[in-house]
Amino acid sequence: MKNSKLTGWSNVFKFTYAQSMKSKASIITLVIMCLIALISFPVMSFIDGAGKNKKSEIENIYIFENNIYIADGVSKVIMSDEAYENTSVKVLENSSKEISDTDVYTENTNNELEKYKKDILGIENSKDVLVEIYCVNDEKDDNYGINYRIYYSNTGALESSEADNLAGFLEQKGDLTKYISAGVDELMAEVLSQNISYNIYAMDENGNIVSDGITGAQYSLNYALLMITLLSISFAGSAVATQIVTEKSTKVVEYILTSVKPMAIITGKVFASLAVVFTILGAVIVSFIASGFVNGVMFAVDGGEFMMPEIITNFFNSEVVSNANIVTVIISVIIFIEGFVFYGFLAGVSGAMVSKIEELSEGTKLFTFAMLIGAYLTIALIMSSTGGDGWGDLNYLVYFLPLSAPFIVPSYMLFGIVTPLTGIIVIIINFVFVLGLIWLVSRIYEQLIYHNGSPLKIKDLFQLGKSKGGNK
Repeated sequence: MKNSKLTGWSNVFKFTYAQSMKSKASIITLVIMCLIALISFPVMSFIDGAGKNKKSEIENIYIFENNIYIADGVSKVIMSDEAYENTSVKVLENSSKEISDTDVYTENTNNELEKYKKDILGIENSKDVLVEIYCVNDEKDDNYGINYRIYYSNTGALESSEADNLAGFLEQKGDLTKYISAGVDELMAEVLSQNISYNIYAMDENGNIVSDGITGAQYSLNYALLMITLLSISFAGSAVATQIVTEKSTKVVEYILTSVKPMAIITGKVFASLAVVFTILGAVIVSFIASGFVNGVMFAVDGGEFMMPEIITNFFNSEVVSNANIVTVIISVIIFIEGFVFYGFLAGVSGAMVSKIEELSEGTKLFTFAMLIGAYLTIALIMSSTGGDGWGDLNYLVYFLPLSAPFIVPSYMLFGIVTPLTGIIVIIINFVFVLGLIWLVSRIYEQLIYHNGSPLKIKDLFQLGKSKGGNK
């Protein structure tokens, strides 16, 4: 590729960046995203706190158990929750209840239950609920196990959402209820009812951990970085494609071509779009950090301890980003930028494949499809790496593939899963692919700019590359 083809790219870069940052769309996007980021943590904390502090409107919960003895455990669990501290819990008598290994629950055979329904739920403006508990011992039955039925008066003063909340609460506390009912100490029951987390580690002959598995905190951090990268690349690519097709449809590009080569145009626009995205992304990151700080101050004012959100502190947690140092950070940034450049040129070609702005979605199918392949491969790998080793040697396919590398390698390198040497290999592979894409663009881009008509297909790009031949 001759140097003259890039002459003037810096002027295109400066002009495109300035125009993009001054446009109303960019300013509105910047303001909205920064505002959303700024209020995100306080709003989530408020919603979470409001849900936790909301008191139930249920006045009385009556528990009727049939062929099982867990009502006392259910009562303890309900009464220990703040939401039901103003609610009275009572266990109803069932004189016909018997339990045996062969006991099978039969519906509508207990007259006492029907009487309780009428007496409790038939009261005007009732705010009471009746909880029926029974056990199905038949393994072939769809309802095999412990079952709850919650009854409330549809003509009473109680909203159906209160019954729904109670049902969700009993389901959430199901394990805790069973442990307490079995006589386990309440503190131990709390521990046993928590989710079990695990990690699998492979060891080498020296006793060192050799694993591509990630922890729950690393999964959350990786997923957050994936979403940020995906949205940023999508935004940058859409900006490049939109600018190119707009200039084609308005004939502006024909005037630009009188002084600047096609290669300089797309290069300037790709890097300008990257600069715009990085500017907005930097502002949003600062807003997120400020939001976390505001959230911590709000907790401190309420009498709690100042604490930044976990998603932010994980970036500085040595147990999460165990391999973060100047070398790995630089390598990660280079891979991240290479990914943007790769997708930027792909978006530029996609935009040039159409002639009208209304056909843009058709032309950018190549860009969108490539981006989704990379994102889905990354999501599949990080999901299989949670508590495991991912796909073994096939992990390197995702690491080395330019479509997926920017979504996963930077974070995996900071986690210590991908070595700096592997990161350097990824940089080299991506660099070769980027050069190859630039070479392809240099051969066909001028023809694409002058193309007017139906949107081109992917196979047409390779035909254009061949037909360009040695023509200048």
